[in-house]
Amino acid sequence: MRLVTEVPALRAGLTRSGSSPQELFLTVLTRRAGIEEPTYDMRVTAAALGAATTEAVLRWAAGDGREDIAELVDRTYALLESGFAGV
Repeated sequence: MRLVTEVPALRAGLTRSGSSPQELFLTVLTRRAGIEEPTYDMRVTAAALGAATTEAVLRWAAGDGREDIAELVDRTYALLESGFAGV
């Protein structure tokens, strides 16, 4: 993860990967809804969750794993849930 945070080409690869967080969230949302193709709302939700998850992992890695990753992800999702009220 340190290399990913320090090498721009590797960091950019996070968003191009077929197993990116966004793709994983989109798959889960689509399956849970029992539909073949995701809706626009699902795509936006998956994009937000995926980007937020990636940022949480990058922050965790940049801090050499000193922060509790579960707490960091919880904090990240709470920010999304609040509609960015504290920003």
